[in-house]
Amino acid sequence: MVSTARAVCLSVADAALGPRVNVACRNFDFTVYFEDLFFVCLPTALFLLGLPASLWLLWNEPRRIKRSTRLLFLRRLGSTVIQTNASLAADVLEVVAISSAIVLSYIHHCRSIRPSTLLTLFLSARSLVGIARVRTLWLIPDETTKAIVFTIGFIFTLISLVFESSEKESIVIPETEKPATPEPFSGFWKQASFAWLAGTFRLGYSKVISVDDLPDLDPRLDTEVVAHRLQSVWSKQENKSKNYALLVACFRAYHAPFISAVIPRLFLSGFTFCQPFLINATVSWVGNSDAAMDSGKALIGAYALTYSGMAVFTALYGYHTFRFTIRLRGGLISLIHTQTVRARAVDLGEITAITLMGTDVERIASGFRSIHEMWASLIDIAVAIFLLERQLGVACLVPAVIVIVFVAATMKLAAASSTSQRSWVEKVEDRLRMTSLALEKIKEVKMLGLSEKISSIIRGLRQAEVATSAVFRKLLIVRVVISNSPTDLAPIATFVVYTIIALKKHDQSILAAKAFTSMSLISLVTTPVLTFIQAIPAVIQCVGCFDRIQKYCSKPHAKDNSETPDAGENLQDESPGSFKMDKLRPDGSVIEFKGQDFGWDKNASPVLHDVRLKIPDGLITMIVGPIGCGKSTLIESILGETLTTGDRSGTNLSSVAYCAQIPWIQSRTIRESIIGDRPMDKDWYQTVISSCGLERDITRLRQGDQTPVAGNGMTLSGGQKQRIALARALYSRSRHVLLDDVFSGIDSSATEAIARDIFSNTGLFRKMRTTVVFATHSMFLLQYADNVIVLEDGHILETGSLDSLKTPNSYIQELKTASATSSVNSSGISPSDKVEPSLLPDKKDEDFAEDELDNQDSYDDLNRQEGDFSVYSYYASASGRLTFISCLIFALFWAFCREFTTVWLDMWTAANAKSGNSRIAMYLGVYIALGVASIIFMIIVSWLLIVNVVSSSALQLHGNVLTSTFRAPFQFFHSVDIGAERE
Repeated sequence: MVSTARAVCLSVADAALGPRVNVACRNFDFTVYFEDLFFVCLPTALFLLGLPASLWLLWNEPRRIKRSTRLLFLRRLGSTVIQTNASLAADVLEVVAISSAIVLSYIHHCRSIRPSTLLTLFLSARSLVGIARVRTLWLIPDETTKAIVFTIGFIFTLISLVFESSEKESIVIPETEKPATPEPFSGFWKQASFAWLAGTFRLGYSKVISVDDLPDLDPRLDTEVVAHRLQSVWSKQENKSKNYALLVACFRAYHAPFISAVIPRLFLSGFTFCQPFLINATVSWVGNSDAAMDSGKALIGAYALTYSGMAVFTALYGYHTFRFTIRLRGGLISLIHTQTVRARAVDLGEITAITLMGTDVERIASGFRSIHEMWASLIDIAVAIFLLERQLGVACLVPAVIVIVFVAATMKLAAASSTSQRSWVEKVEDRLRMTSLALEKIKEVKMLGLSEKISSIIRGLRQAEVATSAVFRKLLIVRVVISNSPTDLAPIATFVVYTIIALKKHDQSILAAKAFTSMSLISLVTTPVLTFIQAIPAVIQCVGCFDRIQKYCSKPHAKDNSETPDAGENLQDESPGSFKMDKLRPDGSVIEFKGQDFGWDKNASPVLHDVRLKIPDGLITMIVGPIGCGKSTLIESILGETLTTGDRSGTNLSSVAYCAQIPWIQSRTIRESIIGDRPMDKDWYQTVISSCGLERDITRLRQGDQTPVAGNGMTLSGGQKQRIALARALYSRSRHVLLDDVFSGIDSSATEAIARDIFSNTGLFRKMRTTVVFATHSMFLLQYADNVIVLEDGHILETGSLDSLKTPNSYIQELKTASATSSVNSSGISPSDKVEPSLLPDKKDEDFAEDELDNQDSYDDLNRQEGDFSVYSYYASASGRLTFISCLIFALFWAFCREFTTVWLDMWTAANAKSGNSRIAMYLGVYIALGVASIIFMIIVSWLLIVNVVSSSALQLHGNVLTSTFRAPFQFFHSVDIGAERE
């Protein structure tokens, strides 16, 4: 009898698709046919489909891993115990898949530092379904031997999974550049669980971590890599002014990272839609007293699998989305930076790079985090409405209509939000421009007693910015209400319609299983709607930000009149006398203008008129003239920074060092500010700082030339900044040097010493045969000039040698007479003894300041580790305590009304189970009242938070920072970078 029953099970029950086998055969199990199809054929077929792409990606990769004894322990043990229509296909696919897995494992092991994602997923799937396969065999009577064989095979699969998931960091061959971060070595499961960050979390638990403690980024996210990718695509763009050209270029440059988030998002949707089925099954199982315990255990497993899958694919979706936005941010910032340094300032207009980087790029990065939600939300909404129709019939149209109405309203709102945001960003740009200028000139502002005046101007700009942003924030409230209202309205309207239909047809009342399954499905409709409604304006605003950046990056670059050598070529000069020949004209000139006009505004008259001059190569040319005659404009015209009416092909400058009248100093150490990115040449460096009179200043500092210089050198005197800029120009060994009145802030004795060391017959410029163009007002310095250009009222008055221009009534003669009243060394102090006053602290003051700063940093770090409740109190005070407390109270009411609807629905369904629809008016009325009250409280909270709290805190906190900044002593700006103040 047992054998007959077993034969019937094997030939009939297990040959059916199932998925559940007849309880007469096994109490709770899948059919063998179902397992052959979905547990063997499906995963192996998917693996074989992905195999060619994986091999193609690895084919041209070099060997990176040492030989290893690691083997793939996976093999086929035995054949299918019960033959079904799918058994032959399952066996063939499994043999081919395992053979291919062995090949892929070896190739991937040798050529990739990361475990194979395809193999890991394949083996993980085999392990998961293997549990069910092994369980089935152990439940079949008289098949113990084959069950043991399959169990051994299952164990081999688990071992293979462990080996394939293991990292290969310790066996990377020495020739391979080994990343300094664990992320590139992490396999699929380590990435999905973010286990590679465990070391960072462990470190953060044991100490207060700093930026230096964070692991390095994946090399594929390096700025150079992402910047080169976008730069190469953008440079090939023929029409850079075409609509959405930059947006399209970004997607072309980073299409692979963008697409990589699609599959995790689809899987996330799939696992999410398992929830209503689980809820329905759970409520039905709980309500059935005769339900088998095995079904309950299966539900536990289903819940574990569903929510584990949701967790894994949420992590992977976020991981790949953020990697895309990181690339996008890095590429755009690099593109803006490149445009800023290559284009002429006169062409860039009023749009500033700092606003584009700090505002527009950040809005793009935050907005594009939800870009995948736009298409995924539409799929989720459609599927959810389809499933809801199976539960509630025609009542499913109610949330669908609500969705359409609110999405249409969002489309109208998005355009208005984009316009208001643009106005807001313009006000932000005005404030940042003024703030940056004030911080850069903070020394002058304090010395002139303009702190209160400037802070009042900036405060007014902040008030205008907040007032302008009020329009955008009010539209944001509308968007919040529109996006959240379907969550409250859809269940109300759906259950009202369903109840009316049920009463009219005398149909069954709504019960627990149907109610909570429908609630879950309605949530799956409204949640994507909320996400979609919030994503549309964000993405449209991102498009506006792309337009601003595209407009900025489409400006023409400064015309390069010769082939400029790369950095490597410039660095090949090993001695002061070495130089690189430029293309010279027959007359030996390197710069020539033939009647051009130069200016800064095409709508205004030029500053320089009919400029005709030649700058000889290898000589020192000085430009003199009254204040405002156009000396600086001529220097910048040679650089190509001005607008011209003619051809600028008269300049042949392969390498130029430029010192502006107002020096530009980076926030680096003194040495780094001088040598830049060039290699260190100690002898040449010592020669340069000695010639520029910097030795005495540097020796007074405890850290010497390793002393950090705060933003734009505000802790340096004007003369020290000019000498550092001059030293930077000298150290570069550039073939051509342009100097714009660089001695204006240096005392006369130091000027004489420096001029002798760099301009005299034995000076550095003469030794290097450098072409120097120097704008000055000093008669003393003209003695070193080979050629002099006299400017007056924007015209070249005369040119020639100094002696030839010393004619009666000439400008040179007038300048000589004016300067004769004072001696170059009027102070009587020798240049070697005189040291210019410095704003940098001496060694004693520097030690004290660093101790104070260290103590403050330790205090701040402790607060960051343990938390500080006073921060919240401070923000509440800045927001207005009454407003802040009112916002919290109404938020509690909002949360109560929204969440209590679920409790009330449970009470309603319980009453229906006992007495049908006897008290439907009361339950439905209260349910509607709770939903409406939730929307009202949401509007109140949104208004208080987004309009009142944000406006008050924005003005108060900004005012506090502004006041503290302008009242701070100079020592504060020495220890804090100006960039931190801008933020």
